[in-house]
Formats: sequence, structure tokens, C-alpha cells
Amino acid sequence: MDLSIIIVPYKCKDQLDVTLEAVFKSQTRYSFEVFIVDNDSQDGTVEMVREKYLSNPEIAAKTKLIENTNEGFGKANNRALKMATGDFLLLLNPDT
Repeated sequence: MDLSIIIVPYKCKDQLDVTLEAVFKSQTRYSFEVFIVDNDSQDGTVEMVREKYLSNPEIAAKTKLIENTNEGFGKANNRALKMATGDFLLLLNPDT
């Protein structure tokens, strides 16, 4: 795996949607995986990710959704960093 992308959303469903669209539409020769660690958004973020992205088998194969209690931004990133397999790590804000 070349790149692990870690995104920690909190109550920003629409911004996350735009970011994920850009990530998955990107054309690259590098392999990547995406970790979405939701910090207990309770705004439909988890449902949107499941319905729009994880329902696509190609995207689901390289994406992991982690439903987290809101332990904070740092702990949420650390949770995904422990599971990441990429040679490079990218902590990407959901409003990028």
C-alpha cells in the first residue's frame, strides 16, 4: 500500500462528502486506503458514507469506516494510524 488517508469528521457531513468525492475521483497510479473515523457526529455522516461510498464494492474494498465515541481529534487519528498499512500517511481534514 502506498498511501493511507485518514479523515476524522465531526458534524461536517456535506464537507466530508465533497472531500471523499475528490479522493475517489482522483486518478493515480498509487494504491491508497481511506480510514474515516467518525467522532460521533450524529448528523447523518455515518449513514451518508455507508449509502454513498461503502455501497460501491470498489470503494468499500479500500475504505474503512470507524464509528468512534468523541474521544477527540488526536485519539481518533491514532486509532486509524495503528491500522494503516501505507508507506505514507496523510491526515486529511474533512473540509479540504
